[in-house]
Amino acid sequence: MPAKTVKRESPYLRVGTTIYKRVRQPLSSGRSVETLIPWNVETLRQDFGKDYLARIPKYDGFCTVPDHTNYHREIDGFLNRYEPIPFQPAEGIFPHIHDFLTHIFGEQVELGYDYLQLLSYNGCRYCCWCRMNATRERRPFSIS
Repeated sequence: MPAKTVKRESPYLRVGTTIYKRVRQPLSSGRSVETLIPWNVETLRQDFGKDYLARIPKYDGFCTVPDHTNYHREIDGFLNRYEPIPFQPAEGIFPHIHDFLTHIFGEQVELGYDYLQLLSYNGCRYCCWCRMNATRERRPFSIS
């Protein structure tokens, strides 16, 4: 039986000494999420032939480097587990988002806009304190 033909971009990859397959895992909501599941090397040999293993992308390990403006899946031989945001910010009127951020930040909603802008350009989280009054204690919005 001849080996199966290989797709242009392999769903398989090797991180360290472990082979993974990139799959779309179904969720109960009807959506799906991309994930990596461990795969057996011998199964790959049986399905695609022994030469296929040499064409699998290889990484030294995993890393998590957030970057929304200059995203790279591979960084210095490591597979970036951080995924890019699949849409670009645009100017416009956004009443629901404005109401939501006003609910979170209260009178400091402009601080919330600045915080989200920092997140979108830098990707790293910052500590941002908001909402302090007599009935509520001061709580962090996000802590890095």
